[in-house]
Amino acid sequence: MAIIQSSDVSANDLPHMILPLKLGHGSDVEDDSTATSAKVLSIIYNYRLTKAADAHDRWVEGTPKFLDIIDNFVRKGQPIQMCMPAFPFKSANKVYKVLGTLPDRAEEAALGYMNTMCAEISAIYAPGAKLLIVSDGLVYNG
Repeated sequence: MAIIQSSDVSANDLPHMILPLKLGHGSDVEDDSTATSAKVLSIIYNYRLTKAADAHDRWVEGTPKFLDIIDNFVRKGQPIQMCMPAFPFKSANKVYKVLGTLPDRAEEAALGYMNTMCAEISAIYAPGAKLLIVSDGLVYNG
């Protein structure tokens, strides 16, 4: 898969597609999987956090690697596996940290946000996506 950097991208277009890239042409199978992988990555792009001043530059820099990883799942027809490290979970400390054992609104919103991303991926790629949430909450919330 050939990836060519393109500088003819306007800032208004960036959130909608992975526009800093133009994909080279290979076999039809490779083109189909690459096109699907690019669509998946565009969905993930829409859900990324952009707090850092250089977020876009880092995204462009990492895009070829992420596209390669996604394309590996797509070529095999497997669900795209993702991992979100350090997602905090509910503290057991009800005295100082939380009001109860149920998720609060922020936790519900975050989980809903990630679920919507996976549902959008499933809408364009039948095997879908699986997001594994890894938490270190017990270490910090004890």
